[in-house]
Amino acid sequence: MKKRVLLAPLDPVHDVGLKLIDRGLVAAGHATVLLPPDLPPQEIVEAALQADVDCILLSRTLGYDVAETAARFTDLAEAAGLRERMRIGIGGMAIRPELAAEMGFDGAFGPGTTVAEAVAFVEGRPFHELHGARPARKRPDIGVGYSYTYRHAGIGLLLDQITDQFLDWAREQTSPAVERAAIRQALLAAERSGGDTAALR
Repeated sequence: MKKRVLLAPLDPVHDVGLKLIDRGLVAAGHATVLLPPDLPPQEIVEAALQADVDCILLSRTLGYDVAETAARFTDLAEAAGLRERMRIGIGGMAIRPELAAEMGFDGAFGPGTTVAEAVAFVEGRPFHELHGARPARKRPDIGVGYSYTYRHAGIGLLLDQITDQFLDWAREQTSPAVERAAIRQALLAAERSGGDTAALR
């Protein structure tokens, strides 16, 4: 049965995983609404209500304030009546099944989750690997056999200078998403300490 799915990153910048899942859902015949990064939880809840979706998939890659952000979303979803009407899953590098269950999510997708697993969750069916359990990934040690020394000392000095120049340049760089994340962090810190947040809004 065709489902309507809303996908939203709870991150200021990361949405690659959700884009892959979005493609997989469309290929499986489902209708999707993919929201951009850096939307506050209340806007995601409003979008879900407007789109009248059957399922919400969220992602969180950054590790800071995961519990607070997830809890804020589930509280808003429950207040809006979404929890009784649809399945809500969350995934990403910062997500652990215990945390997701504690926050009231119906599904949790940690590192290594496949698109097929997310599609199975949306369709409300158990996921079974075609060839048994997913094999554990072995990461090759790419440093084996390398000494990391330069054959020519002058080249080493030049590369160190170039690296220092890049790092100096990068220290001064920012983006609107990074600045919004910093403001949001300052707001959360001020709220926790009972300080005045009006100046930060």
